[in-house]
Amino acid sequence: MKLAGQGVLITAAATGIGEACARQPAADGARVGALDILINHAGLTLPASIVQDTSDSEFDRLIAVNLRGTFNGCRFAYPHLGTSRGNVLNISIMAGITGQERHAVYAATKGAINALTESCAVDWGKSDVRCDALCPAGVWTDALRAWANVQADPRAIDDYLNRIFARRRCDGSRNCADTNSQKLNTDSN
Repeated sequence: MKLAGQGVLITAAATGIGEACARQPAADGARVGALDILINHAGLTLPASIVQDTSDSEFDRLIAVNLRGTFNGCRFAYPHLGTSRGNVLNISIMAGITGQERHAVYAATKGAINALTESCAVDWGKSDVRCDALCPAGVWTDALRAWANVQADPRAIDDYLNRIFARRRCDGSRNCADTNSQKLNTDSN
C-alpha cells in the first residue's frame, strides 16, 4: 500500500486489531500532523448479555463507545478528509449483519455502524471521501483470548468460536490489518 506521506489516525491502537492495523501505516511511512485516513476501531464487546438481561447503564455504555465514538470520529474527521479526499474505515463485525448469541446490544451497535458507514459513503462520495466498513467474523485478540480463558470451559469456548463462523475459524489480528491495507489502498481512489 502506498501510505508514504499520508496522515493516519487509528482509534484504540494499543492492542489487538488496532495495534496490528497501526503497524502497517507506520511501516509505510505515514506522516504525523495531517489527516488523510481515519480507522475507527475503538469499541467494547462486553457485557455479553441477552436483551432482557442488559441494564440501561450497560446499554448506554455500549452505545456511547461503539456508536457515538464512531459517529464522532467521522464527524470531526470529515473537514480534514474533505480537504485531502481521504478515507474512513469503520471497524464493525459480522455480528452487525447476522446478530450474535448473548451479544444483543453489541451486535446492534455494529449494525448501526454499518448503516452509518453506508450513509457517510453516500453523503461524502461527491466530495471524493471514501467510507468503508470492515466486518470480520471473529478475531482472536488478546482480549478475546483472556475472556475465553476465564470461562468455565475455555476449550469449549475456543471450539465454539471457531465453529460459528463460515470459515470455521477465528482469524488473527494480522489478517484484519492486511484487509485494512487493501481497503485503504490509495491507488483505488
